[in-house]
Amino acid sequence: MNYYQLKQTDFDGTNSFSDIVAVKVSGKSIAFEQVLQNVEASTLEASIQSAQNQNVLIEIYDISGRVIFSKEIVSTEEKTSISLSTASFSKGIYLLKASNGLESVVRKLKF
Repeated sequence: MNYYQLKQTDFDGTNSFSDIVAVKVSGKSIAFEQVLQNVEASTLEASIQSAQNQNVLIEIYDISGRVIFSKEIVSTEEKTSISLSTASFSKGIYLLKASNGLESVVRKLKF
């Protein structure tokens, strides 16, 4: 879910704002809603939007392309969450990938 608000500046310098509008991601059958990294607690939490009862494959790749984490989950709701420990990950850049067989989304992670 994305939230938008327009700001209008008139020629005299006064500003006015529109109402805040929530816009649901559409056009994609899968999307990351939120990815939270807690470096101190060594955890990663991700919320994924997808259709209900859909198989979603979650993978984490290191920078050389090796799969270091893989788990398939079934989305029971429109938003599915996963939480995992990152204590065993070395410092570096990783790619978080979620795919449903039709589309994939990827986020860059840095530890």
